[in-house]
Amino acid sequence: MRRMECGCVGAGLKCKTDDICLSVMDTSAVPVTLPPDAVITELLFSKMVFFSLTAVARLGIADHLSGTARDIEDIARDTSTHAPSLYRVLRMLVSVGVFAEGPPRHFAINPAGELL
Repeated sequence: MRRMECGCVGAGLKCKTDDICLSVMDTSAVPVTLPPDAVITELLFSKMVFFSLTAVARLGIADHLSGTARDIEDIARDTSTHAPSLYRVLRMLVSVGVFAEGPPRHFAINPAGELL
């Protein structure tokens, strides 16, 4: 039985994407058919994730993070980056599980981000 992860199970939260949490939904017998606009949106989002990961890796952002959340202004200063732009990129990467956001505008690394 194959299961999909939505990220809410580890946090103990109710899934925001559906009444049935995707992390416990059996998808082995159900083919996924998305509407055409959702297919394009997914492809575009995948491209944004790819380029964001590339930029974060090249800038060495993960080297400046630890398990303790740091303020975005401090991270931007240490990496000579534009804080508002870095904030948007890190928030997007939080949404796919690469980094974690603690208090507002504070970011920490998680196991996936350590691979960078």
